[in-house]
Amino acid sequence: MMQSSSSTRFNLNGVLYNSLPDPLEHYARACTYGDGVFESIRMFSSTVPLWKYHYDRLMRSLHKLSITLPDITGPDALLNEIYKTASGNARIRLMACRKPGGLYLPEQSDGLFLISASPSADVSFPVHETGLSVSLSTKIQVPVDYFSGIKSLSAQRYVNAAMEARDRNLDDVILINSLENVCESSTSNIFWIKNNQYFTIPGGEGQVHGVFQDFLRETMCKSGISVTEKPCTFASLLQAEEILLTNAVSGIRWIRQLDGTLKTGSTARLLTGLVNRELSL
Repeated sequence: MMQSSSSTRFNLNGVLYNSLPDPLEHYARACTYGDGVFESIRMFSSTVPLWKYHYDRLMRSLHKLSITLPDITGPDALLNEIYKTASGNARIRLMACRKPGGLYLPEQSDGLFLISASPSADVSFPVHETGLSVSLSTKIQVPVDYFSGIKSLSAQRYVNAAMEARDRNLDDVILINSLENVCESSTSNIFWIKNNQYFTIPGGEGQVHGVFQDFLRETMCKSGISVTEKPCTFASLLQAEEILLTNAVSGIRWIRQLDGTLKTGSTARLLTGLVNRELSL
């Protein structure tokens, strides 16, 4: 019998469906519009040491997207869902998206979450002995707008930036924003050191709001190390003595070579030790 032209059909890898298979249907807006956000989280010894920072960013992002999670997703309750999913040392991905319904204009604000976890051998943030080879992206420019800062499911710029780095035999690329300022790499926030002073990119430059960036800056200040927020051009970044890339999964990595200019990495090792001591790892 021919399918009625008034009903929706789906072709998933050659298999026809009258509705999306459960539970894929619940995440239709995530797949179709990237209508949601995610967090990449580290668990060490069955604890999530940066949870406060992750939860704060998650809630700010969902507020911008007008998505409301179920009642069980207060900070303690949502953390308990992570503990139900993972233990020991793990890398965790927490996705939150809007429930299905509507086209570009959604039918509701209610959201749902999906947690996945994979085991990790790391018992603390690792010390990265090998520096990175990095250059300026020739393809990606990051917009500066109301939605800058959220870790969106719609991450096509970062996917393509990572592929550009691979194709150029680099470890990463630096991204500039629409104001021609440096804002981030494909995976990380940026700190740099010049004349024994520590700098980082200020908020509002288009970069993803950094969980680890916030924590590291607070930890450094507690230890008497001042960090100045300062806009930076790529030409200025080339003049730095050290450049650090930070994120909540890899911790602190350092750039060994930026466009052929060699850098050192001693501070990255020292700060990683400081971070792990602060977290009792």
